[in-house]
Amino acid sequence: MTGRGGAHNVEAEPDGQIGGSDYEFNSGGPTAASGTTYEQPFDDAGLALYHCEPYLSVGMKGAIVIES
Repeated sequence: MTGRGGAHNVEAEPDGQIGGSDYEFNSGGPTAASGTTYEQPFDDAGLALYHCEPYLSVGMKGAIVIES
């Protein structure tokens, strides 16, 4: 994170996604601290759908395709 643009986080919650994420993870509460990072290992092939909780209503979401 750069520390600009407000507080962000990463959430992948299968029940709250349109479609269906194969993973569930959460980086914790939103933060605006410069230099903040979050790493999530993926051990199996699948689809990880995620969003930024504070900006979900404006469409800040994405997907990661994990291939074996």
